Amino acid sequence: MLTGIFPRIRHKHENIFLFDKKIRLWCGLSLASLFASFLLDKAQGLEIAIRAESVTEATPITGTIRQLPASVDFVEGIMHLREDTIPIINLKKRLGLADKEYDAGALVAVVKLFHRRHGLLFDEIKEVFAASVADVRKIDGALQTDDKIISALIQTKKDRRTVELLDLNCLFFGKSLELEKIGETLQDEKNNKKETKYLRYVVFNFAGQSFGIPVECTQEITFFDAEKHMYQREVAEEDPSFSGSLEDIFKHGDIDGTLTLRGRTIPVLKAGRILRGAGLIGEESMGENSRILVLTSDECAVGIIVDEVTTIETIPENEIMSMGMCKNPSVMATARRKFFFDTDEVLFISLHQRGIFPFSGEMTEVGEGKGEGYTINIPVFAQFGDAEYTFLLGRILQSVVEQYLPQIILVSAGYDGHKDETISGTLLSTEWYGLVTSMLKQYAQDTCGNRLLMVLEGGYNPVSLEACVLTTCESLLTTRPDRIGVFFSERANQLIKNHPLRNYWTLQ
Repeated sequence: MLTGIFPRIRHKHENIFLFDKKIRLWCGLSLASLFASFLLDKAQGLEIAIRAESVTEATPITGTIRQLPASVDFVEGIMHLREDTIPIINLKKRLGLADKEYDAGALVAVVKLFHRRHGLLFDEIKEVFAASVADVRKIDGALQTDDKIISALIQTKKDRRTVELLDLNCLFFGKSLELEKIGETLQDEKNNKKETKYLRYVVFNFAGQSFGIPVECTQEITFFDAEKHMYQREVAEEDPSFSGSLEDIFKHGDIDGTLTLRGRTIPVLKAGRILRGAGLIGEESMGENSRILVLTSDECAVGIIVDEVTTIETIPENEIMSMGMCKNPSVMATARRKFFFDTDEVLFISLHQRGIFPFSGEMTEVGEGKGEGYTINIPVFAQFGDAEYTFLLGRILQSVVEQYLPQIILVSAGYDGHKDETISGTLLSTEWYGLVTSMLKQYAQDTCGNRLLMVLEGGYNPVSLEACVLTTCESLLTTRPDRIGVFFSERANQLIKNHPLRNYWTLQ
């Protein structure tokens, strides 16, 4: 069921475990029109819906939104999103609201319009719900101006609230035909290029961890009262076609209850029943943000109670990789995010063996946007050992660190390059890990007030891993009076002779 783990960074490190499409489900569920709803103005409770098929993802603001000179007033600016630059629309301005500002936690709903992507600013995600034709009521033309961006009102059955339906075709009032022609031209150009395929996941939290469900398997996202385990009882009584309460008539060891959804009964279970099988030991933290994810596959459905739904992520397919060594057969793949690829606030340097998992980190990957030049990848060959690694680290750190002047040096301390490891072909000795720790301590002392933090990473041979960690700790606790010298290595020097880092940094 789980396909992998997708490391990412927003405001903190977190991993997203990815489910595949082969989800075992029960019971039937009829299809209806799906809508994604967002809170446009949290203070006023103004909720806007968009047809779900138009939303490609919902993500926090990445980087900064750069102003676009001479644009219409409701275009907040442009934002870099992976391989694209998308315009960001301030819907509060577009709809003429009094409060036109967003806080730091605002989300961008990315929609496909006129053959290209646009970002719409919202305060937060509300839910994904189904509505019948009878639930969608077109607004009387006599009540509107020529600008019909709000085309209809949706009356939800489960809690009797009204949601305004946004017509994306009216987003740029009076410009639709012109933008359609431009979009068709851009689409023709794009078809002639090799494009990266992206996969979309609804991301939710459980026990402090993040997980992703394929969008196509997510039928709906609906509310759940974690305290009462039900919606208001009178709603269910007035409309028996929907009941938010969890009935325990079918409750047993594997099922926490059932939910009535448009006349169909579906089983509901807590996420922990599935996810603790993936080795998680955390507890649910249910509250007002808790949701029920209604998942479907082959006309079957099941509800999963999760702590919170956070985003809709779009992940490049080529960043999802097999995890065949995982003990849990559900976990099959992993995705790797270039954490700091588009920022100059972090200088990222990586030495790693080329051609092995996770099959990334080419020297040409130097960052993009503001982050161009701030990612330095040095893929080395198998059989590289102490001399080659010491030369590369010493040569690069001595030059680049002194130019960048970091505030802290953070080390992802991986020991899978040891000569006794079977996962790699490099030949690093136990003593080398102590040597490089002393080297890093010296650079931390010279540039950032001794601020050096090491985080344990790879290492799969328990004997060599223990020895290397102890050597590292001993080096951290020992003061070395002399500076470490670096001997020249011709074959290591060949790797940086024409390296792209020379376009951004001066090597001494």
